[in-house]
This record gives sequence, C-alpha cells and structure tokens, in this order.
Amino acid sequence: GEVLTMSEVELRRKKHGEEGNYVLTLNEFLVRQNEQNQEKTGIVESIHIDAREIGNSSRFINHSCDPNLELCAVRRGDSVPHLCLFAKRNIHQFEELSFSYGDAPEQSSNTHGKGEYQTCLCGVAECTGVLPYDPKAP
Repeated sequence: GEVLTMSEVELRRKKHGEEGNYVLTLNEFLVRQNEQNQEKTGIVESIHIDAREIGNSSRFINHSCDPNLELCAVRRGDSVPHLCLFAKRNIHQFEELSFSYGDAPEQSSNTHGKGEYQTCLCGVAECTGVLPYDPKAP
C-alpha cells in the first residue's frame, strides 16, 4: 500500500467518500528513551496505508469479529512496517479469510459523523453488530 499523511487521507476520503475505502490506520504504542536522563516515555504513532491504487489482494480481505488471520506489523530495518497477515488457527480449504479491523467501538463514539453505526455483516456468533471505528481517525 501507499503510506499517506493524515491530510492526504482526509483529501482522499473527501474525494472517494466511504465508497471503496482501502485506508488502514495502524496505531502503535512505542516507548522512547531519552538518551540524557534515560527517562522512558510512551507515544502512539499512527501510520495510514492506502491500498486503493498500490496494494495486493489482501485489500479485499473482509472484517470478522472472530477472524482467522491476525494483522501484525513487521519491520525489516525500516521505520515503516510491512503489514503481514498470519493464521490464528488452521484454516479449512475454501474458508473465507478474515481479520479484525480493530477493537469493538464504544457505543457513544461510533457514529461516523452521521448519528448511525456502520453495521457489521460478518455473521459470526460473537459479532458485535458494528464495524470498528476510531472517531479520531480521518
């Protein structure tokens, strides 16, 4: 995928709307250590990746509240991670691949600015009924 800044994500969202949204936001908690006083501080760093134009077939993998894949950030000598999908369990032949798009939303924050939830259609018994949504994301 293509790594974007927050402003680029906002421009693309205005241009394309929610139709065909392939932007994945990875929030990572990082610990940084001050070299002078050895004090450690934690920060959350967000990386926005758009697979609309540049990406592979994984951009078509759907969300599930009980996924069979786990999304992991893997770094190979670069500050920008490769996003990799690993099997969480044995996957049967012809079983649909899925991963979780994020944590279940808070009831009060999952409005997409429209006052309504985006319905999850995964169909598993553990389904939360709504797609993950971060109101702080673009």
